[in-house]
Amino acid sequence: MPRNRFVAVESVRYELSDGDWVEFKKRLNYGEVKRITTSGLNLVGDMGNNPRYDLSIARFEENKRVIWMTGWSFCNVNARLMEITADNVGLLEPETVAEIDLVLAKHMAAMEEEKNARAPDSPAES
Repeated sequence: MPRNRFVAVESVRYELSDGDWVEFKKRLNYGEVKRITTSGLNLVGDMGNNPRYDLSIARFEENKRVIWMTGWSFCNVNARLMEITADNVGLLEPETVAEIDLVLAKHMAAMEEEKNARAPDSPAES
């Protein structure tokens, strides 16, 4: 039977300071990767022979966080769980976003290491 080439939706939970937590997808699918990699680009010129693009690292980082996250424990002042959106991430304390970014970087490195460990050995060069 051929292998399944679709990405299964799985997440990993990480503990943060003060009893909070965040969850990230184990793997991104093709559409999510494309959305992240192109999210910082904005066409500012015409579509003719010489298109020009504006690069926004902030927009890229916002989309990366939101696309990777599947859950968090963050509630508003009325103890209501907040939805994960770019706007709500923007309302967080800078220290909280820095903590999320640190954990996300570690998570991405761990998932890459796990993927590489599963990968079959490359054929020997002749």
